[in-house]
Amino acid sequence: MKQNVWNNLRIPLLLISFLTANFIISYIATLKIPYLGYFSYPELLDTWDLPWFIERFASFDGLHYIKIATEGYARNATAFLPVYPLLIRFGIILTGLSPVVVGIAISIISLMIILVFLPKYLALLDFKTKDTAWFVMLFLAFPTSFFLQSVYTESIFITLLIAALYMSKKKQYWYAALFGYFAGLSRITGFFLCVPFFFDLLSDSKMSKNIKQNIFDFLQSLSITKIIYVIAPFLGFGTFMAYLWLTTGDPLRLAHSQVDFNQNRSTSIVLPFQVVWRYLKIFYTAQWNFQYFIAVVEFALTGMCVLILSFDAWKIYQKQYNHLFTRAGLNIFAWLSILLSISTGTLLSMPRFILPLLTIFLVLTQLPKTWIKIMVLIFFATLHTVLLMAFIQGYFVS
Repeated sequence: MKQNVWNNLRIPLLLISFLTANFIISYIATLKIPYLGYFSYPELLDTWDLPWFIERFASFDGLHYIKIATEGYARNATAFLPVYPLLIRFGIILTGLSPVVVGIAISIISLMIILVFLPKYLALLDFKTKDTAWFVMLFLAFPTSFFLQSVYTESIFITLLIAALYMSKKKQYWYAALFGYFAGLSRITGFFLCVPFFFDLLSDSKMSKNIKQNIFDFLQSLSITKIIYVIAPFLGFGTFMAYLWLTTGDPLRLAHSQVDFNQNRSTSIVLPFQVVWRYLKIFYTAQWNFQYFIAVVEFALTGMCVLILSFDAWKIYQKQYNHLFTRAGLNIFAWLSILLSISTGTLLSMPRFILPLLTIFLVLTQLPKTWIKIMVLIFFATLHTVLLMAFIQGYFVS
């Protein structure tokens, strides 16, 4: 009986603890750290008359989402996909509350859904309750997880991602297609969901040593439903491209508008070794300041991610997992997401982009020693506190 009560209360307690801790850290930051406010439209934050430690969860990109929700797409706003700002707009119409309150509420509700469905998805991958608890703790302690309660797309995108993967694993193809479509319409990396969908289909196929026969049998097993399900994430992103084509004449305006933000992103492809060399030059020549620290964080967390994904790929190759095709699909999804970001010539925002890469937390959860996981958890939580305090006071962290 006590175990059932704990299981029912665990998710709400984790959520409340996470939100409370972040708001307390935010409040302390407003008292102890000088305010910089170096982002677009900082004056907007003063129009809603909210406590600083709350309203500043809408800083940086949050204000772009709010402007899209309230004013529609301007020139450089096409860098942001529409699902989240549309939800904010509907929320404002329904409740009459300020865009900041609505945006934070949407993110928190989405986070609650994540914490409900994530254990269900992990159970389908044969994760035990103890492992699931470690996954959730590492996920919530991650250095940039405070974006999950900010006016950012992290929560809504990860909600759609997990819902799509869960329905895919349950072979509920139309539901998976629906969630996959909106995932592709909420973030550019959403269309990479086509890969884990495809690999989940492969996992249902009977494999033999005859490759030609395997391909023939797989093609024969396809139906219209399955084809739509696999391509649904790309259709979502394609819908936004079509909108950009009709309104701006440039279907790739999302990528081309990145130069408007002056963040040193390239609109042509940059190779990974060029990005590594650029960061090594920064470490050798740049002045030791907050931007230097953030560059170190970006490089270190990206390096950690690459090592973990490489290790995971090796274990997949060695067939050391259950649900091998599912793990392979998640691994490739993560690689594609990282490479797309790196191809812009910078690791800017990479600490935040790691959050939806479930493979990272799957591997960390399965570390053999508890003390190692505790050390990782402490490191994550410490860096989380530092980055959150800086973000609240207007310093760009991801």
